[in-house]
Amino acid sequence: MGRHIAVNTLDATANTATVTVAGCKIKVAMSYRGATTGDFGDAVTLAADVRVSGTSAPVPYRPVTLSLGTQSCTARSDLAGRATCRVTISQHAGPVTAGAAFAGDPAYEPGSATAGFSITREQTAIAYTGATTSDYHDPFEASATLTEPDGPVEGKSVSFSLGSGDGCTGTTDASGRATCSITPTQAAGTVPVTAAFAGDADYLGSSDSKPFAITRQETTVTYTGPLVIDAGQPVMLRGQLVE
Repeated sequence: MGRHIAVNTLDATANTATVTVAGCKIKVAMSYRGATTGDFGDAVTLAADVRVSGTSAPVPYRPVTLSLGTQSCTARSDLAGRATCRVTISQHAGPVTAGAAFAGDPAYEPGSATAGFSITREQTAIAYTGATTSDYHDPFEASATLTEPDGPVEGKSVSFSLGSGDGCTGTTDASGRATCSITPTQAAGTVPVTAAFAGDADYLGSSDSKPFAITRQETTVTYTGPLVIDAGQPVMLRGQLVE
């Protein structure tokens, strides 16, 4: 039976080394050492230690596949037997499995390890940026910008409401900006205008409000009746009131 010899550590200064000698392939023990939680869209570090089974001797310079749910990356173990790499989470919030796997080679048997991982929804912030005053019955542009810690959030529905009963809905563009038009139908006065993102499978909701002044609409009265009236005769007088 052939022997398998592996150098696990090497100290050039002290002229010492840790060597594993076995009559068959060397068994390995793996343990997951990376992150166990992260927000959607954030980068997280996956890591694992590779050791000779039953010892503290590291297994260096071996390719290790690190996984997070359906995503994965590959790294080589360092002198301490640790392999690390980073992935940006693109999966919906919820529980998934983090893992590490070494396929084995002529000297070492394969090994693997798993751990639970929680993907959480990313935080958002919304800022109302539209008009804050308009006449009764005059349309105005409502707008808001939706962001998360790493930048704008595109393709999300934002609801705008003015006081009670008036509102509209817009969708964020590449800069995170959503717009739509509202026509005030409420009596003159100050009411809140609110922009709200309800949240979804990947993002937490957020909202922002500003005071909004509805002013009275200007009007014009025009006399449209006859300009010549016979004395003693009945006459129909007419006028027109418009905004």
